[in-house]
Amino acid sequence: MEKTGIIVADGARARFITYEPTRDVDLDGKPRCIEQADLVNPERRAAPREQFSDRPGRLHSSRGGPAHLADDHRQRHQEEVDRRFARRILEATQPFAETHQLGRLILIAAPRSRR
Repeated sequence: MEKTGIIVADGARARFITYEPTRDVDLDGKPRCIEQADLVNPERRAAPREQFSDRPGRLHSSRGGPAHLADDHRQRHQEEVDRRFARRILEATQPFAETHQLGRLILIAAPRSRR
């Protein structure tokens, strides 16, 4: 049986796991999963209130007109944070596969949510 790598990822964390046969008598020689490494995205682990203000910004019109809410770009910022983390996961994948001499690699990732 060839060694298989499994990467389980979402926006906050990625776990690098190997699924491999064992000769351990206590495990009856059955395959086992071993977490080899993990990556944490500190920007996603922070509470939203630590990343952004509680209230959206306001723009005041000239001559005392009504105030308008300003777009605070939260969604674009979060998408950029997710892209950077996905890049880090991809950069860690090849060394993981080479170090553990994997024959197969399975990626399990959370779907991207759209609002």
